[in-house]
Amino acid sequence: MLPSLIRLYCLGFSLSLGALIAIAAALPLPAQEEHWKELNARIVQLYQQARFSDAVPLAQESLVIAEASFGPQGTEVAESLNNLAVIYIPM
Repeated sequence: MLPSLIRLYCLGFSLSLGALIAIAAALPLPAQEEHWKELNARIVQLYQQARFSDAVPLAQESLVIAEASFGPQGTEVAESLNNLAVIYIPM
């Protein structure tokens, strides 16, 4: 009986450790988040200057970074999609 309890304990510990690693991996790296913010600031700048065709590639890059860093359900993905859509309106 004791070996079974030890195996269950080890299994539980392994699953808990795995869950923690998965959560940590899902969190965006500060550098990626900062790059995403910088891109969005540049996109807004280009939009305000009516340089829409220059803003599109940056908005597409911002979307890719947001999906990879924050997950497909992240609010940052929605913001990136919205920015891209807003840029296309005047084009």
